[in-house]
Amino acid sequence: MQQINRRLEEEGSQPSYRGHVVVSNLNSKGQTVVSGKKAELERFRKRILTMGARAVVIPVGAAYHSPLMKPVTEVFENV
Repeated sequence: MQQINRRLEEEGSQPSYRGHVVVSNLNSKGQTVVSGKKAELERFRKRILTMGARAVVIPVGAAYHSPLMKPVTEVFENV
């Protein structure tokens, strides 16, 4: 996950950014959290930096609040 110091698009809108990086949370008007696979997040971070924004990697164990968690939540819903 990464924290971006810009508001991107609405939370939960997907697929975004070529279907690999999605908006996970809108923390505030000037802060968005995105999630996706590591390689795609790194490409996205480089793109954001060229736009003059700041992107910080958030060290987490999973892409919480993202569609990447859907397969896991479906398993738990059936328990």
